[in-house]
Amino acid sequence: MPYCPTCKKEYPSGTTICAECNISLVNNRPADLVSFVSLQNQEVSDRFIAYLKDHDINAVSEYGIRDDVYRIYVNKDDKKTAMKCFISFQAAEKRSKTGAADTDASKEAERKAEEARLAKKKAEEERKAEEERRAAEKKADKERIAAAMKAEEERRAAEQAEAERVAAEKKAEEERLEAERRAEEERIAAEKAEAERKAQEAREAALKAEAERRAEEERIEAEKRAEEERIAAEKAEAERIAAEKKAEEERIAAEKAEAER
Repeated sequence: MPYCPTCKKEYPSGTTICAECNISLVNNRPADLVSFVSLQNQEVSDRFIAYLKDHDINAVSEYGIRDDVYRIYVNKDDKKTAMKCFISFQAAEKRSKTGAADTDASKEAERKAEEARLAKKKAEEERKAEEERRAAEKKADKERIAAAMKAEEERRAAEQAEAERVAAEKKAEEERLEAERRAEEERIAAEKAEAERKAQEAREAALKAEAERRAEEERIEAEKRAEEERIAAEKAEAERIAAEKKAEEERIAAEKAEAER
């Protein structure tokens, strides 16, 4: 919850200016900041916060009600640099109060602090650039891998589709050949059945003709035998009549001879 560092009055979240003192409110310190120095004076605390910000160091001041001090909080990674800046700041504050002549040492300290700030800034920029490069490479690798995986999936899908198409064509060809084979078998069976039927009919016709021929021969033979029997009977009858006639003639001749005797 933000509060006024002067009157110590707390305000609801979102409030930035103290209504009584007309100064900026101070938020509770973030969880990732650490305390590294405490100051007795608010003005000195504000100047040091501004000094740190000029050196690209994020810092906040928090008033301690119990011990009546202003604690300065910075990021853990900035603590060493902030301590160097604090030394430089103290030197600058000392010069402003005492007018000490040790300007060269102060300038050297400020120069070193500036060099440290610039080195830190450069290292941070290089770190960010390296992180961005790695992130870009990682993103490119992910995109490349994703593209390769997609291409592989498409290739596999195309191969599967081609395999399915070939299998379908093969199946259709097999079905067509099977249908042709069955049709050919049916045609051959039909032709065979037709040939057998014709052969059977021919055999039956031949048997019928043979039976008719034999019947005709038997009829002719029977008629011939009947004719021969009729002729034989007529001959026998003629011989009987001739014999009876001869016997009658012999009887008559005998009677005549008896009469003449």
